[in-house]
Amino acid sequence: MNMQESLMLANWRQLERNQQRELFNQILLYYVNPLLQIGQTDFVNFTISGERITTLATWIQGERFIFVPGQSTLMVGWANEGAPIDWTTFKPTTSATELTDIVAVQQYVEQFTSAPREATLAPLLVAESALPVDRQVRGIYHSVTGRFTGDQSFFHKYRRELMLALQPKTDVLNPFMTDAVEAQVTEHVSLRVLADGVSYQACELIPTTYGKLKQRIEQRGFDLPTPAEWEYLANSGQTTLFPWGNQLVHTGAVKNGFNLTFASDRSYELTDDLGVLKLGPAASQGEALIERQLPHSAYYQLPMAVTLEQALPAAQYTYRKVIRVTFD
Repeated sequence: MNMQESLMLANWRQLERNQQRELFNQILLYYVNPLLQIGQTDFVNFTISGERITTLATWIQGERFIFVPGQSTLMVGWANEGAPIDWTTFKPTTSATELTDIVAVQQYVEQFTSAPREATLAPLLVAESALPVDRQVRGIYHSVTGRFTGDQSFFHKYRRELMLALQPKTDVLNPFMTDAVEAQVTEHVSLRVLADGVSYQACELIPTTYGKLKQRIEQRGFDLPTPAEWEYLANSGQTTLFPWGNQLVHTGAVKNGFNLTFASDRSYELTDDLGVLKLGPAASQGEALIERQLPHSAYYQLPMAVTLEQALPAAQYTYRKVIRVTFD
């Protein structure tokens, strides 16, 4: 079995950990820009169709990426036919909506979700989180040691600005009591505290257009996900209307099966298609539960597009980097 075959889900799930690590190291060697710094690599688990599968995650230039095996054929988009969904539970219970019956709800869902289609998924390294479009990750600052790993030219240029941003605020009544800085944005730098509580992801703030953003990430060996890739990842490889299933209401936290995080603030996430934006605000202003919940669907899609030269406000648009492992 060659490398290409081994990186497909059907074969990857059969491999021993040492075989997976060897293949992962080859991906890092041949597919990651050698100018980018690679950090700690760990085994993690993901869940697809109820099956727990081992994969690996690593840090690339201050950003965490997770490996998702490929699939030769998969279905994405919302297909209502034959889906085990009880539409009677979707019937609006409020008069403050134009969706007056179940048929109207079904039409609403069809109108604002992507069409069902067959797709092929290449093996991917996927950024764990999306970033506002004006943020370019430059590395990680370790506040205890004062060490910066990543783009040293960025660190030397903005070191003073970074230090000032991380100065803890002192309690006026007790100068020995300080608050840890969790996140900070200055004129040129954005800082976000990581899980260890002492390291910070450092980003340079660069206003951008779609064209400039895509050019910049491609020059560093990354790309944006295709709409099909995005839907597969956001829905944890399932074909249900929502990440939590085909129920309109869910209780408790919804964890992505691939350990990825997705925004809930109604901002858009870009894909490699100018005409396809994912996530975003509700399509209508009614108070029916389906109107509020549908934006959580991986297949939700407003008739929106951006242009190459359009300025993208960071408060409204985010992007997620991927590295596509192809053998062309």
